Formats: sequence, C-alpha cells, structure tokens
Amino acid sequence: MAEAAYISIVTPSYNQGAFLEATISSVLHQAETAVEHMVLDGGSTDGSAEIIARYSSCLAFSRCASDGGQAAAIDEGFRRSTGQVLGWLNSDDILLPGALAAVERYFCSHQEVDVAVGGCVFVDKRGDAVHDRLGLPLCNLGAPLSFHRLLYVGMVSICQPAVFFRREAYFRAGGLDMSMRFSFDYDLLLRMLRRGRAGRIRRYLAAFRVHPEAKTQVLAPVNYEEDRQVRAKWGYDVQCPSRRQILARLAYRQEQSARVRAFRLAQFVGVVARPAV
Repeated sequence: MAEAAYISIVTPSYNQGAFLEATISSVLHQAETAVEHMVLDGGSTDGSAEIIARYSSCLAFSRCASDGGQAAAIDEGFRRSTGQVLGWLNSDDILLPGALAAVERYFCSHQEVDVAVGGCVFVDKRGDAVHDRLGLPLCNLGAPLSFHRLLYVGMVSICQPAVFFRREAYFRAGGLDMSMRFSFDYDLLLRMLRRGRAGRIRRYLAAFRVHPEAKTQVLAPVNYEEDRQVRAKWGYDVQCPSRRQILARLAYRQEQSARVRAFRLAQFVGVVARPAV
C-alpha cells in the first residue's frame, strides 16, 4: 500500500456505550485498505470500557481514563498514530462499507489535495436511515471547499465523519484547539485550508447519528458562540458581515441548494442509487 494512503482513525469516546460497538465494527469491517484504529475513552461509566476491552486486540491503541476532553483525546490519538491520512469518528457515528477504500484511492490519485470531504447519511438512534416526506434518505452531499467559502458559510454542507486529511496538513496547521468544546473541527479546517487545498469524494462515506443525547443537540448554543469566535478570528463579523461576504454567502447557498435539489430529484426518479446504511 502507498504510504500516503495508510489511514488512521481516532474515536473519542465518553458514555456512548449504546452506539460504540457499532462504531468500532464499522471501522473493523472496512475492506480493501489497511486501517489503524484507536479508541480513547474519557472514563465512561456506562459499560463502554467493557466494549473497548472486548475489541482491544483489534485496535492499534485504546485507553479508558479521564482526559482533557474530546479535542484532547483526538489529538492524542493523532500523535500516537502512524497513518498518512487521518480522520476521527465519534463514538455514535459509523463509516459506511467501502468508505476508507474510496478515501485511499482518492488521496493516492490526488496528491495535491490536503483535505477531502465526502457525503454523509443521517441515521436515528436505532441506526435506521432518517427519511423526508418523500421517503428519501436525508443526506449531506459534502461540498467543494475553499478557505473563504468555509469561512462565509460554515459547516452547513459538511459532516465531520466524512472529512479526512493528510497527516502533514494536520500538524502544519497546529492540530486541534483543545480549549474548544464544539467548533474545533471548523477551526481546524479553516487553518488547514488557509494554505492547503481541498477536494470532494463523490460518494457517501459515513452515517451521522441523530439522537436527543447527541452533542449537536445538547451543545447547540456553545456551537453558535464558538463558531462566531472562530469567524471573528479570521475577520468575519456574523452580526455585520461586509457586502462582499453577504453576496458570497448567498451565492454559495444558492449553488448548494441547486445541487441538492438536482441530486434529490435524481434519487426520486431512480437515476442515482439511494444511500444504503
């Protein structure tokens, strides 16, 4: 296997025992590519430690102990890893079959790309696909990225489990900001794309689990405030954006809406396959 295509996946874990086994299994069952998987648990009390122990022989590294939070656990995993391509998978999300083989092929054939974004399917607490009123699976298609597009629009067209990046890009950007509780992925992507280049993998790579205990539900106010702080650091005022920023944001949203409408119409008439979970 090409050195740059070797993938390390880090799973930060804390009291998500109901979903953790499915997360680990989704990585272990990736075919056609070598994967280094690490699970770093922050001292769960819900049986997660027993699940991790059961799979420890299949993991490159695991530990169950108090830590500095989610970002600190992910960064520790990356620093312990050996992979040339990195990603993290939270303990309630899953990778779809063949995802990492697609990531490997993409990075091998796009040496100029530092960050790659794929599509993501939304699933419920049971792992079933979430559907809209037409019966079509709700999904996020990923998006063509640049620094300014990401700054103006935020993470609305991106799902973190479907984001992968080169090792050197991560460390060149300075790694994760461990003072953040939510927006450290947004902050990291902006720093990587300030000097790096992004690409898009045109397939579904992961499933994002939607449930009442999910961080996106519980910490929504923290998410908004940290996103605002990240944008302010790069000169974007959420309350009073410049005319250029407003126009760029509107153009990008229209572009994304048109892409989603066209894709979902193709799903409806059967031109493209619906994502399978």
